[in-house]
Amino acid sequence: MKSSFICLLGAIALIILTSAAPRTVKAPEFESGQLTFHIAAVYLSDTATRIDADIYARPGKWEVADTSLRLISQITDNEYPVLRIERMEFESKVFGEGKNQITVPGYVCDDSAHIRATFVFDRLAPSDSIFDFIGRFGVWNTRGINLNYRPNGIQTHLTGVINGRPDASWIALLPFDKDARVTKSILIPVNNGKFEYDLCTPDTVPYEIMVVIERLATGAWYNHHFIAEGDTVKFDFSDEESYSWNNTTGGPATQKLLGHYSKWQNILDGSGVLKEQKSLMDSKQFYSEKAYEIFAKLNDQNTPQEERDALRINLGKMHETSDDLSPAAKVNVAKIDSVNALIKKERMKFIEEDASIAGLSLIYDNMIEGTNLDEALDIFKRVYATRYQNNPLGIEILQYIANEKAEVGANYPDFTAPDLQGNMHTLSDLIKGKYAIIDLWASWCSSCRKHSAELIPIYNKWKDQGFTVVGIARESQDTKAMEYSIKSDGYPWLNLVELNDAGNIWLKYGAPNAGGKILLVAPDGKILAVEPKAAEVDALLTKLIGEK
Repeated sequence: MKSSFICLLGAIALIILTSAAPRTVKAPEFESGQLTFHIAAVYLSDTATRIDADIYARPGKWEVADTSLRLISQITDNEYPVLRIERMEFESKVFGEGKNQITVPGYVCDDSAHIRATFVFDRLAPSDSIFDFIGRFGVWNTRGINLNYRPNGIQTHLTGVINGRPDASWIALLPFDKDARVTKSILIPVNNGKFEYDLCTPDTVPYEIMVVIERLATGAWYNHHFIAEGDTVKFDFSDEESYSWNNTTGGPATQKLLGHYSKWQNILDGSGVLKEQKSLMDSKQFYSEKAYEIFAKLNDQNTPQEERDALRINLGKMHETSDDLSPAAKVNVAKIDSVNALIKKERMKFIEEDASIAGLSLIYDNMIEGTNLDEALDIFKRVYATRYQNNPLGIEILQYIANEKAEVGANYPDFTAPDLQGNMHTLSDLIKGKYAIIDLWASWCSSCRKHSAELIPIYNKWKDQGFTVVGIARESQDTKAMEYSIKSDGYPWLNLVELNDAGNIWLKYGAPNAGGKILLVAPDGKILAVEPKAAEVDALLTKLIGEK
């Protein structure tokens, strides 16, 4: 009897010891996800794993939903199918016919453009602390959710209000030096017109906060810059009139940066040139009569495609000589150029005298925009380089300076990147001794893909005569879209991949904000042409290779 009682006590103790205390992880860190899906919290208990997520969609529009979800552990490969989805109603649609018919679950969002849903799974094993949230259609896929991540570094508290904007239901945060198309944004839900977030950064760095007007069809974004420096930054986006620098307060560097942004904006607004331009636009006196005639034909659905193409070419030629503008518009544009020249002068003066992280962020801005670049980089070398050599932004600027500019007559920047099978390739090894096109492109850049596809007949014509093409795609999260694009467009050459700007290749090529860039290079590595059209490449190769 005594031994049985002891065994019973031991069993109870074992149950107590093996039962984990309930735990909540708010806004867990993750590797990659979707802009319209954000995991707000993970609730862990002995009986279940509950995941609260904010889903954003176009109001009144049917959207695909992933009801066949599962959690997949990155540590043990354990899988946990979804048991149920709470606080969300689904409407299925049927697509296709016959054997190809498929029923797809979906949902319709109300005018709030936001749904808070709860996904319920079985209890996660304690070892499965890093996992993927995966669905059949991929619309909510989130990878590398880490329940044990503990950030270290500078903590900056963000708080703000967005009153009177029911369609602005989330905030996106992104490092100032990153591109939202290929870099994971931090998503902050807006609840009852308010938002709050603690941002952790490894150093004092500039950030961009984007207020996304969530009627996604409009694609409207309002953005501000601030410095993550360990203080509290307050934003006031109460109405459209308050989307200005004057309604943001923060630490010393933030105040300095935004103060000068406001100064430059006041110079522009005070000149009256923008109001004058708007008046000309509204009264349809900004463009020339010939340009308005072309606009009318382009807007006419009955205009044949061949004629449309010719009209666009003609309009482009007019734009190059300003013949698309009215006499009044030409005067207005000259005034704007004069005001912008004054603003640029004030900007360079500020950068020269500031020598803080605020000035550094403006130098980087000049670098990616390509404006006053030589002057800005000269100031960087003299004033900023030593002080900020270990700052993330300073490191990128130093890297940009170290690489020879990707322009005609210079050597192309070399790099190493993987192919779709994970094999690493060095560009110089692939094109050594050949005339070559270096084709920087992206699956999400339609114009890049169009120009790449136009090179296919050129490649086929010259590939056996000392010419080749190497593609490198700028992608985010994974290569699925890239693989589909290659198959769809039919690129016959080797394509490498740059995931999440891991190698800063676009920065090396002076195109940090671009989807793509095309260079023709000689066997000695010198750049012969930048952004050549297919016909230009063919003509150059005929001259260069045909003369041998």
